[in-house]
Amino acid sequence: MERTDAMSQTSLAATEEVLERQDSEAVGGFDDAFRRFRQPLLAFFSRRTTDGGAAENLLQETFLKAFRYWHTYDPSRRLSAWLFGIAGNLYRDWLHEEPRHSGPTAMFPQSAGDLALSDPEELAVERSARDAVREAIETLPEKYRTVLLMKHLQQMKYRDMAEELGLNEGTVKSRLNTAASLLREKLRREGWLS
Repeated sequence: MERTDAMSQTSLAATEEVLERQDSEAVGGFDDAFRRFRQPLLAFFSRRTTDGGAAENLLQETFLKAFRYWHTYDPSRRLSAWLFGIAGNLYRDWLHEEPRHSGPTAMFPQSAGDLALSDPEELAVERSARDAVREAIETLPEKYRTVLLMKHLQQMKYRDMAEELGLNEGTVKSRLNTAASLLREKLRREGWLS
């Protein structure tokens, strides 16, 4: 009986040692991921939110979630795709909770040019057109709306868009073409385009 207990304790000690080493390696891997991807993820959120505080909060949430689920990360996948996937999901959640802060409405801010228009009718038409485009963009499926805003609002390059979204450039270009077609068709149906 004593021999069995001694073997159990030795086995338990060995198991604890392995778990401690794995925890240490996981934390080390996480620390490295934080150093490597903090700036790119902050830039990702900053371009989308146009609010430094919100960008920082989303960055913190991303790394908290990544740390919490670090054990689920599959090293055969690209770490950047995994982290940007978490970031993208958090950003989408934030948009649904805080739509007034970002997204398509940020594409057409009120400008000093509005005040320069002397004709109230011209000003009304311009605002109506801007609202129609904004609403049309908001009705696009998310995968098309995202690439459209990345390209035209944030003026990102195809390569950067593809990396952030975890797609290849051909897919990004295809989605942009589809987004433009859907947008044109909607504006045509509403009488804004002929």
